[in-house]
Amino acid sequence: MTTHYFATDGNYGDNDGMLTVVTDNWTDEMWELIDCATDSMRIVIAHRFAHGYTADEVEKDFFQ
Repeated sequence: MTTHYFATDGNYGDNDGMLTVVTDNWTDEMWELIDCATDSMRIVIAHRFAHGYTADEVEKDFFQ
């Protein structure tokens, strides 16, 4: 099955490799790490946050 995404900003494309997570409980520190991450690392970091990693744990693993 082929699937695509369609975003409100007009972007669309193949959704292969996309990750959707609930961010209601993300802290400002988590968002800061997402903002500072490289494009290719954002999905890895978001995946960790989705699986219970803290901002401190992610920062230690990727930014120190």
